Amino acid sequence: MGLEKAEFFLQKMREFYGNPKEFNYYLSAFLAALRSIPEYLLEEYNGKYGLNIPMAKKLTPKLFEDRARLIGHKNALQFIEFWKGKMQQFGEDSAGSLLFSKRNLDIHRKPVRPDLVKVMIPVTVTVQASIRAEKYDQEGKFVEVRESPREPPPKVEETKGSVDWFFKEYEDEPIITICERFLKLMKDFIREAHESFPP
Repeated sequence: MGLEKAEFFLQKMREFYGNPKEFNYYLSAFLAALRSIPEYLLEEYNGKYGLNIPMAKKLTPKLFEDRARLIGHKNALQFIEFWKGKMQQFGEDSAGSLLFSKRNLDIHRKPVRPDLVKVMIPVTVTVQASIRAEKYDQEGKFVEVRESPREPPPKVEETKGSVDWFFKEYEDEPIITICERFLKLMKDFIREAHESFPP
């Protein structure tokens, strides 16, 4: 569920990339959906392994691990170690830790917006040359003029500029690129969990 929501909001971010207001709304929703993916995976395995941690309780990695130890569920213990290792990797990834911290800021303190805009404006320069030669006789009287044929100016295709938005803490990649890359890491996380810990 979190993965599908994140994909939906990322697509909306792409659609509204030129519109700051809508883009910011979808960025906020994307960050929340992205951060929910590991939590949904934890709940999925709570059910798969029959840990029976009720919805009324906040499902934390510690609670998951404690319950797995209590009932002696080896696969659940291996899964939670895998899960915690992945979460540590995400936290150590500069883009991942930035997105998670931006999500926390957006949820708990203030709306998150891009801090930096880079604008690229294409410029087309056309250079043309022609040669003009004037001929004079020995007495300095003008005789004739010769000019090279003028080439028609090349057809210039209209190109639009581009705008990319960045977080000032991470100017290496546009926000949309960071989000796409990190969503792929989350997809890989889910795939690896399902392959390594089948029901």
